[in-house]
Amino acid sequence: MKTFNPGFFAFLVAAFFSLVTAQAHALGALDSTSAPILPPQQVSIVGTGMGNAVMADGTQFNATSYNPALMGRAPGTLELLQLGLHISNDDITTANYVQNIANNGIDFNATDFVQGILSNNSSLVTPNLKTLDDLTTNLMNHSIEFGASDNLAVKFTNNFGVEVYETAHGVAEIKPGALLDQLTKIPLPYTSGAGSAVTAAFGSAIQAGINSVVPTANQTGAVATDIANLKNGTLSVSQGVSQIGVDLAAQGVTLTSGAQTTMQNTIVNNLLKNIAYANALAYSDTVAMATVAFDPLEDFPLTIGLNGKVIRRYFAWSSLTVSTNTNNNDVNNFSNDLEQPTTRWGVDLGLLYAFERDLSLGISFQDLIKQSATTSNSTTLGDIMYGVITDPAPTVTNIGLSWHPISEFVLNADLDDVFSTTSLYYDQDLFAHFKMGGSLNLAGIIYLRGGLDVGNFVGGAGIQLGFLGLDYSYGIDPVTESYNHYGQLKLVF
Repeated sequence: MKTFNPGFFAFLVAAFFSLVTAQAHALGALDSTSAPILPPQQVSIVGTGMGNAVMADGTQFNATSYNPALMGRAPGTLELLQLGLHISNDDITTANYVQNIANNGIDFNATDFVQGILSNNSSLVTPNLKTLDDLTTNLMNHSIEFGASDNLAVKFTNNFGVEVYETAHGVAEIKPGALLDQLTKIPLPYTSGAGSAVTAAFGSAIQAGINSVVPTANQTGAVATDIANLKNGTLSVSQGVSQIGVDLAAQGVTLTSGAQTTMQNTIVNNLLKNIAYANALAYSDTVAMATVAFDPLEDFPLTIGLNGKVIRRYFAWSSLTVSTNTNNNDVNNFSNDLEQPTTRWGVDLGLLYAFERDLSLGISFQDLIKQSATTSNSTTLGDIMYGVITDPAPTVTNIGLSWHPISEFVLNADLDDVFSTTSLYYDQDLFAHFKMGGSLNLAGIIYLRGGLDVGNFVGGAGIQLGFLGLDYSYGIDPVTESYNHYGQLKLVF
């Protein structure tokens, strides 16, 4: 007969309320000035439905990729093949919005909008500002992402097995710049002077563009008047640049057509990059590992496991600005980075202690011994990946509890990346690391799952008919912390 464990129950209750009351943290990995530190991570659709609390739970086929000490508990003695896909919830809503624009068009006149801001003309600003607010709400700060994975695991004995898995992940986020933040804070309906901060920002962008071509010593007289008219909206950018060229010629200074084009593009680019930018991340990992587990003491319920693994990684990361330059170096560098792989090795250590037959504590140290991998293709100064270690292989410490009060039900709680050695928990308190979840097995055919991941509710379900299984989860992506739809096909032999 199972005994009730009040201490463990109290821990779970405390963890639950800590997760609910803690705010979901903002990752910031894609907004960093350096490449994010992301370890190779198994994509487990089953685990995602349980809040990714899997460190002491050996019921999953790929348990050893999380904690090698789980080898003895991992199911199956032959092999299991998993094929998985996931897309962001934002992918669907954003695609619907873009499709609506494609079908119905969009009522936005950028020239009228800028001129209206600079000249305090409410009739020009108000309708365009409404459209801009709508665009910002539906397109900015959304994670457009996709992922795919496959896995093959073979358990030869209760103490030895091998596993090969691949994961691929791509994500892009359109982020509002400082100027767009100011624009969307303008109240509606627009009133005179409400855009003063935006007018100042426009003026700074215009002045910087002019300074890049025209020395300040020549910005006098009629040229100074042209610049003032350009800043207050009396002249458009193209008109202002042309008039500056005319008035400079009257001063005996020649401004070539090429220099005028450069000035105009610089002004426009200064405005664009302050309106919005895009962060992009793409990477794929192929991991091959061998696992061995053993019980060092006959009468002591401790299992020790070791993974030896080799990782092949493709990785690219960049912050892309909108520009009039069609030969955008950022895009070219991103593409080039993604074509160049790195290879490294690592060793994981795992521990599993059984307090009782139904209660276990798991601890893993991923990449306890390891090699770092440095990209070799980025030789161009200015490439954001220049000299970057794409897989620094930090030692990631994870702790978890697993409780099986009955064979058909499991409840897990994890503390993930305890020392925040990756970018996933940058500058966050300890409560942000908690994960929690459970799974209910109905007649060995239907599985219901649910949990909390970074303070967000997640869930899923699965069905297993003989050697064929199908799983679905709705959970949080660890990189972007946005909701994703996960699907998985399993073949168990």
